[in-house]
Amino acid sequence: MGRFKSLLQKVFLFIFITLILVFLTNIGLSLLLKNKIENIDKEYTINIKEAKVNILTQSITVNNIVINSSKKEKDSLYLETAQLYINGISINDILNPQNIDLSNIEIKSPRIIIFKGEDTTSGNNNTLKKLKSFKVKEINIQNGEITYLNFKRDTTWHIEKVNLKYKDFRIDSNTIKNRLPYKYSEQIADLKNMQLKMNEYQKLFIKNLSLKNTKATIQNLQINPEYSKQEFQTKITKEKDWIKLNVKKLIINDINLNEKEIVFGSKHIAIDSASLYIYRNKLLPDQTTYKPLYSKMLRELPFKINIDSVKIKNSSIVYEERIHAEGKPGRLEFTQFNSLIKNINNKDNSGITELNIQTRFMNSATFHVNWSFEVANTADYFNIQGKLLSFDTSYANKFVTPNLNSKAEGVINSLDFDIKGNDIIAHGDIEMKYEGLKFEIINKDKSKVNKFLSSLANLFVKKNKKVPEIKQIEVERDQQKSFFNYFWLCIEEGVMATIL
Repeated sequence: MGRFKSLLQKVFLFIFITLILVFLTNIGLSLLLKNKIENIDKEYTINIKEAKVNILTQSITVNNIVINSSKKEKDSLYLETAQLYINGISINDILNPQNIDLSNIEIKSPRIIIFKGEDTTSGNNNTLKKLKSFKVKEINIQNGEITYLNFKRDTTWHIEKVNLKYKDFRIDSNTIKNRLPYKYSEQIADLKNMQLKMNEYQKLFIKNLSLKNTKATIQNLQINPEYSKQEFQTKITKEKDWIKLNVKKLIINDINLNEKEIVFGSKHIAIDSASLYIYRNKLLPDQTTYKPLYSKMLRELPFKINIDSVKIKNSSIVYEERIHAEGKPGRLEFTQFNSLIKNINNKDNSGITELNIQTRFMNSATFHVNWSFEVANTADYFNIQGKLLSFDTSYANKFVTPNLNSKAEGVINSLDFDIKGNDIIAHGDIEMKYEGLKFEIINKDKSKVNKFLSSLANLFVKKNKKVPEIKQIEVERDQQKSFFNYFWLCIEEGVMATIL
């Protein structure tokens, strides 16, 4: 019994001495870790309130970290975080942090401010150059906030709340060469209240963006003007669109950001309940610059994209155009807008890009369009076909009366078009059936109908066309105007040839 008691005393003594050694070792390693952190890079000052190391659990807890750049003329950052917790760290990771293999990293409430420096030359990233391998089984970043300031210290973009989670996160000498310099088996992100200054006139807002591996879901995306329509006119000297966009939901599937040739790739993008409003003041001078067709725009992007398909549903487009200083602007409306766009890419062998559009025009007619072009074709050939059905022309008066001082009545039973063209000239066939077509010319003050001019105009208009007749058209493009102006001139020539 006495011998057993003596042995038990020795065991307790061993445990007690071991615990003291662990405690002393933890204190020593904590001091060493604090010194390592604060001297990790001469370009940054790093301050911490405390760093604790527990070799039994192989964990580190660092509280109240502040990292600040000492070179404000270059791109730099400021970071503060309430707590950094690291699990699965070895003594070798601390003494020789070139090959790090961890179980878990948790970062609580980090606040990051990135400063754009006036000096655009990039500095040497000594930390990354020294790093050979960095692996973590799981990373959790909770309640973060990120702000990006330009060199004038104006906010360019801001994310109010950031939550990120990675599994099997890895950076090494091979991944660092890629566009996305890390690998993972699972990625989950939740970002709230994102704001981005797009340019002098527009800003982007996203209420919520969630990301799970290669699928992103965006709720409530907005592109808003910086100025009201009236203020905007005082900021510009030539015609420019005032644009407002709201998207209820946007889903991007199978995102690919790491292919060598492609900067952005996706198998399918779904846009639900988008509303686009465009206003243009035609009282200002024209933009007398060359306007490329969409194939050329895509071809000359400074980066490569590859999107298999985009589906738009339950959406709308409103275009308003002011020609006269007084009164309302003319208004065109496309509601119940649904579209499937296939093969949006600007690779060398791009293939055919196709758009299939179904919409309601002016809340009256069914409008169907098939539009195709080949991005790689430098002649910018295109083909646009379509059909307008059962259009009560009085609904067009929202545009016709304010801008053309006239009114229309009658029904277009059908209007079919098939137009082929390029950057220089277009030709095609227009076929239209209508009945009861009549016009009224309005005085400039919009107060009453000019009966004489109305009667004179209707003398030249064929009131009915119940048997369709194909009219061939040929239109030269004004390269200082948009594609839609080009398309409208083609339709206009066919319609005028039919009714006169």
